[in-house]
Amino acid sequence: MKQYYYLTPDRKQEGPVPEAELRSLLAAGVVTPNTLVACAGMSAWLPLSTILSPTPLGPFQQTGAPRYTAMSCWGYIVSCITEKYAVFSGRATRKEYWSYQFFMVIPSAIFGFFWGWAQAGSSSSLVLSLLILTLLGVLALCIPSWAVTVRRLHDCNQSGWLALLQLIPYVGCLVVAIICLQDSHRGTNQYGPSEKYPV
Repeated sequence: MKQYYYLTPDRKQEGPVPEAELRSLLAAGVVTPNTLVACAGMSAWLPLSTILSPTPLGPFQQTGAPRYTAMSCWGYIVSCITEKYAVFSGRATRKEYWSYQFFMVIPSAIFGFFWGWAQAGSSSSLVLSLLILTLLGVLALCIPSWAVTVRRLHDCNQSGWLALLQLIPYVGCLVVAIICLQDSHRGTNQYGPSEKYPV
């Protein structure tokens, strides 16, 4: 019987467990259909849904080159603001990081719009209320933004403390962005296993 390993939301490897136990963990909500799993002979981590489906997708034989099955951009965004809201440990791929950063443009643009409206001399209490609500929303989304940045730095085999460079105007953000453009560090590092290059 095959024994599977799975990655927790903070990218820690658990297992081995048999398929029946994986199904039990799924039913209990410990793992989700998007939880990455692998077993001996697989060349990549795959979502649990592909393992438990009647016709599994993806490579189940050793092919030499690792193949990466990523979530959709929206899946990463939802993951960052729900299950990984303030998770500063583990690793985040380029796709996860940049999906969330591009998503942050939307609430920031809405805040900018209402700020401009308020500055234009409109003293409406509705404008002020919307401005305050939008500002609170942007501030709430800053926590997962910092968390995914730290995880992305970990994925590049860098210290998460480098995220503090973003506090330096212009130059700091540019340095962090350049680091975050790098590909994932292969294999396991001190921050956990690589989702993209597990071996």
